[in-house]
Amino acid sequence: MHCWLPLTDLPIEWLYLEDLPLCYTHDVCRIPEYNQNGIVNSYIHNQRFNFLVKSDLIEKTLIIHCASENDVNMQNMFNLIDSFEDKFGFKSVKCLTVKEIKDAIDTYKPDFLIIDSHGSFDKSTLSSYLIIDDENKVFLTGDDIIENNISAPLVLLSACSTMPNNGYVKFLSDAFMQAGAFTVTATFMPIDMVDAAKSIIRLLGKLAQLKDRIIHTNWLEFISHVLRTTLIHETIRKEQIKAGIKDTDIDHQSIAKILTETMAFHKRREAIESLNTLLKKVNPEFKFDFESLNNEWISYTVIGRADLLYFENWINKYRKINMNFDTDNKNNNT
Repeated sequence: MHCWLPLTDLPIEWLYLEDLPLCYTHDVCRIPEYNQNGIVNSYIHNQRFNFLVKSDLIEKTLIIHCASENDVNMQNMFNLIDSFEDKFGFKSVKCLTVKEIKDAIDTYKPDFLIIDSHGSFDKSTLSSYLIIDDENKVFLTGDDIIENNISAPLVLLSACSTMPNNGYVKFLSDAFMQAGAFTVTATFMPIDMVDAAKSIIRLLGKLAQLKDRIIHTNWLEFISHVLRTTLIHETIRKEQIKAGIKDTDIDHQSIAKILTETMAFHKRREAIESLNTLLKKVNPEFKFDFESLNNEWISYTVIGRADLLYFENWINKYRKINMNFDTDNKNNNT
């Protein structure tokens, strides 16, 4: 189920419904904070320029890593992500200037752009920006994005505070959308670089699985699933550390079933109950506690009508079913 949030810079995704945040129980996209005509124009834009998510999106995915060469921790995360490049089939480049970023976009022309860097915000201009090379004070601002046409239909910013709330008005997401993006996944707050890298790897792995499978209806459903299932993985990881549970003690087939259950709106609470029951078998003292988790995943937010960006293979199957239905009806009526 999709939930379109009202015009506000407050993270309403964090609103609790019976001990769970709205962003777990619902697929949430945020409408850019323009006037009412802006909302209508956004809908028309998605209908007039209908971008379909192709089954081979992983091959049209570009990750741009940005950090100073002496930033050892970030460089290690870059290398970890890039170790999956051959296995999954995405493209990856490291950039230290705005020009290098522009050149990478022009060369690969990605459908899905991930920028993996540090991020921050400027209180004087109420704007957010990406840190390309902190040592040499190289930044990527909204103006840079628009001027150099740095964008892609789908964008994910794996960086801190790319869409801070509480009064900030010049967001990177707006710039990417002005430059051509249909949707941008951004961040409200600082995020842990290790957790961010793990999220990227999980996302890439799931994209690779979609090459020959019909699983998700639209981009919002996909990106929300990737984010919310972090809750399941984080619960298991923390319990393993806390109770000394071995990986072999976990019933991974049941975990896969639980992850699948979270795809259905009406089963998402049941999935938590199933997880609770499963882990109690391994540790009778276990009790699910949302507040005890890191919950990095709730720092992400999806900007724009990602619910209108359908997967091409799903559309083709849906249309085929309807075409057959129409044909059968015509035959029955003749």
